[in-house]
Amino acid sequence: MEARFVQPAATRRPAKSRRFDVFGLKANRSLTLFNAGPLQAWLVLESTPTVTWYCERPLVINEGDRQRVADFYTIREGKEELLFCATKAELDAGDAWLASWPGLTDWCAHNQIGIRFAPVFAQEDGVARANWEQIVRELSAFRRYVSSDLIAAVRSELEIPKSIDELSTLFRQTDPIVVKVAVLQLVHQGLAISMDFDRAPISSAMIFSAP
Repeated sequence: MEARFVQPAATRRPAKSRRFDVFGLKANRSLTLFNAGPLQAWLVLESTPTVTWYCERPLVINEGDRQRVADFYTIREGKEELLFCATKAELDAGDAWLASWPGLTDWCAHNQIGIRFAPVFAQEDGVARANWEQIVRELSAFRRYVSSDLIAAVRSELEIPKSIDELSTLFRQTDPIVVKVAVLQLVHQGLAISMDFDRAPISSAMIFSAP
């Protein structure tokens, strides 16, 4: 599916907002995000293999005397969505909030675009969130050094669960950092998992397997 939105429509920094500059792996470009809500939502999108594309602040919505920026546009399992990082008032309003934007809902219905509040990590998911932060950092820095052949070979080896240390021994002619990044690339793509991912920081001893 061709992406409907590829660049942000709103680029001005909102008053009193915090700015975060990140690299979006799935968008393959740098992103500027404002405030912690969109930052966390972006990390969830990176951690969700079924999301294949996203664009930050793709649309500025004007209805009457009100304006609202859609926080993300995504393609998930071949379907388009607009995501909103909800304020407390919007969360409390629930479905009534969406009903208060009839122009938006009509346009999305006509174009078969879903609308929902942006996902966030639960408070108890701190370890998983930290692991995904590490994955995004390492892939942003090193994934260009990892060949598709190595990724395929590592995935084949993970038919039997192995640690990163064991994989580094098997691929001893390859830099261990590159082997590790190949594993993290597979995790990012949903092609490798670890039963300990939500409980322990990523380490060379962590066991990974093909799902």
